[in-house]
Amino acid sequence: MENCCCGESKLSGILARYQGQDGALIKALQDAQGLYGYLPEEVLARIADYFDHPYSQVYGVATFYAQFRLKPRGEN
Repeated sequence: MENCCCGESKLSGILARYQGQDGALIKALQDAQGLYGYLPEEVLARIADYFDHPYSQVYGVATFYAQFRLKPRGEN
């Protein structure tokens, strides 16, 4: 998580909102993207661990929906 622009405590706060909510994966991804501006690999891994899902499943959800970005937006 060292390469992320925000501290892990903020991500922990986001994930804590969804404790015990198995169907909250997409909302957690949306909130994490709102925090970081995109979904870094480390964040996807942390979310996968939190929801006890395989990384491949979380990655699949993030790549299926066009709203999610896996790379930061470029600056013009």
